[in-house]
Amino acid sequence: MKLSLFISENVERIVSEWEAFALTLHPASQAMTRLQLRDHAKQILLAISSDLATPQTEEDRLLKSKGLKADAASEQTAAAIHGALRHASGFTLLQLSSEFRAMRASVLKLWAADQPRESLGSLDDMARFNEGIDQALAESIVRYSERVERSRDIFLGILGHDLRTPLNAVSLAGEMLSHPSVPEERRTELAVIIRRSSATMAQMITDLLEYTRSSLGDGVPVTPVPSDFDRICREAIAEIRMSHPERKFNFDSSGELTGMVDPARLKQLLWNLLNNACQHGAADSPVNVVALGDGPAITLTVQNYGETIPADFLQTIFEPLVRVPSDDDLRGDSTTDNLGLGLYIANQIVLSHKGTLTVESNDADGTTFKAVLPRKV
Repeated sequence: MKLSLFISENVERIVSEWEAFALTLHPASQAMTRLQLRDHAKQILLAISSDLATPQTEEDRLLKSKGLKADAASEQTAAAIHGALRHASGFTLLQLSSEFRAMRASVLKLWAADQPRESLGSLDDMARFNEGIDQALAESIVRYSERVERSRDIFLGILGHDLRTPLNAVSLAGEMLSHPSVPEERRTELAVIIRRSSATMAQMITDLLEYTRSSLGDGVPVTPVPSDFDRICREAIAEIRMSHPERKFNFDSSGELTGMVDPARLKQLLWNLLNNACQHGAADSPVNVVALGDGPAITLTVQNYGETIPADFLQTIFEPLVRVPSDDDLRGDSTTDNLGLGLYIANQIVLSHKGTLTVESNDADGTTFKAVLPRKV
């Protein structure tokens, strides 16, 4: 039987062996379901089977040897997506590559047992199959490596600029406080700078830890308990006001505002949205917070006036490492103290509560973030 036909007719047997092998790759596999262990194995095998049944030119063969495809569509192949998901699940690069070696061994073992004797045709099929496995491995490793590089860039960003900015503020303020000639009112101002910069650094570290957790596939853990949204909103505003004493915050609430939610996570969600409003909103305009309890859901909105967010960025604003450019960025004068993770973390918290987070931005109404959270998670 031709190898391409053998794979398509025995794909479930092969995938079962893939699953059994993937289960041995600890510790990442221990918390995975059967569906997660199998991932895109079937699609990868069927893609290779289809390729085996298609005539191949010498140019195609050379491209495969470099891990490329003639149609340049390797970014969306099942193997590439598999690489990204295995990275998110905590697999090492060695474990990822061992999966493909095990797949190769399983297919050839099962196929050889089904063959009465070797033939020139079967040897050619075997060579083509190895090419397909190598190409799938290359695509998967490329995507995995991209994710690793992206994670490393986060740490470099912290060390190179983001964390250093508030740290310098704390250092300079502390040095000025050491001089006995500094007047009392100036000491108060310096204390505010230290408190604000410390809160900024703490939030950066928290966001980084949350991003790492969510990128490993765990999401943001929540522990819902009966909670008062009105009280949580007031506490979050009081905390953000300590870091931004010059800003005005308006809060309005109505309806039934009790529900099942993780109060610490909800406060973190509000802190991130409020901090974003303070950083990007006009300094002379208030930040408006509204909590509305209506039916099975509670809606929280955070609104501010300032530069309108471009429509293109609205589509990606909840992705990690996305920063909306401002006029200061274009001039190279930006002093923003964030990693581009705050809104990503906010969205992850809402998703963990089975809710939705949306944003609208226009010249008339400013920028409004709306979180709709069910009363019961």
